[in-house]
Amino acid sequence: MPRIAAHRGTLPGMPHSRTPAFNPLLAVLSGLSLAAGVIAGIAGLATNSSGGLFPNLALALGLMGLGLGNAVSFLCNLLAWRLGARLRWLRIALIIQVLPTIAFAAIACKAVWDNWQDRRSLQQRGAVWNAVRSDDVAALTLARQSCGTACREGITDQGLLMHATMARAHQVAGHLIAQGATVSASLTAPSMDLHTCEGRYLPALSALSVAVAQRDDALVALLLPASDMAARREAMWTAATLDRLDTVQTLAANGVPLTLRGKTLDQNDTLLVAAASGAATTVGRWLIDTQGLPVDAIVHGPDPYPGTAPIAALSDFMRDTQSPRAAEFLRLLRAHGADLDARPRNGASALEEAVRIGRKPVAAQLIDAGADPARLPPAARTRLAELLAGPDEPVFPKRRTDCVPP
Repeated sequence: MPRIAAHRGTLPGMPHSRTPAFNPLLAVLSGLSLAAGVIAGIAGLATNSSGGLFPNLALALGLMGLGLGNAVSFLCNLLAWRLGARLRWLRIALIIQVLPTIAFAAIACKAVWDNWQDRRSLQQRGAVWNAVRSDDVAALTLARQSCGTACREGITDQGLLMHATMARAHQVAGHLIAQGATVSASLTAPSMDLHTCEGRYLPALSALSVAVAQRDDALVALLLPASDMAARREAMWTAATLDRLDTVQTLAANGVPLTLRGKTLDQNDTLLVAAASGAATTVGRWLIDTQGLPVDAIVHGPDPYPGTAPIAALSDFMRDTQSPRAAEFLRLLRAHGADLDARPRNGASALEEAVRIGRKPVAAQLIDAGADPARLPPAARTRLAELLAGPDEPVFPKRRTDCVPP
């Protein structure tokens, strides 16, 4: 019997084999994803700005959209290929899309990894801060040992000491000082802004000044040996501002000069200016009676510019608060011969400034203490008469609860 040769073609009557077509749903998803990515990229490029708060943000978002659209399109095309759609154009599309997809995947994985690291570091820092707040030295030591590199970058001994001071954590503060932590009032040192319950703003205080403001004498004694002279001077200024006479005397006994001229730098502002800035009558009277500090501005001194008059500092306190203590300090200055109508650095007097900002009670207190309305410019005198005849000033809104008591 003759052999029958194998026929490589199809036999008559049999269906022709063909490559499966591209799934319509995958085709639509691939096309829409790629189109959306291209639109996002073009929009980001068109609206991008290299300035502002977030430079090149639109470009970054546009590139992310382009990368995501290409990645989704690639996955759709790859799935179609795996399902058997062996089309030439599909092979070319996969080859073109594979490298951008790998790059986008790498960037996305890096972002996810960084986000996880940030969350982990945040949790580790939280454990450190909780240990400080609970004044638990053992827990603090363990938490710091568990900190990774990113966690340690955001934590310094000086920063922890500030948090310990705010939390009144004496044990932790002592431990940190024993480990070498110091207190400084330099521009790069940790600082804290506080407000008095009367509304006075106390900016950028060092840990020592915060302890003074909180009336924490034990913490002051703990921090003082670890504080540089700038921090000690600032603490003296803060104590005088808040009428902490016992603290002023303690700091003076530890070498902080009562003759300092300025909060941290040498200028022509005496410690009486600090007392006036908080209407600190007890400290103010003690400084005048025992130290002989002048009740008017120093014109010539270590700084080439005239100093601040105590009445000007008190005027700022009266502007920011409605404290009745200002009247007593006014009488103190007047009793020792202060010029209540002085014009600091050729500016406005305290009474003229009170008229300008429309503070009726401040103007009335100044006049009661001896300020002379006749020395005002004519327009200011007219405005003063209108102000005194007008309605009383409304009460200031209640101050925050986390404030420093006077």
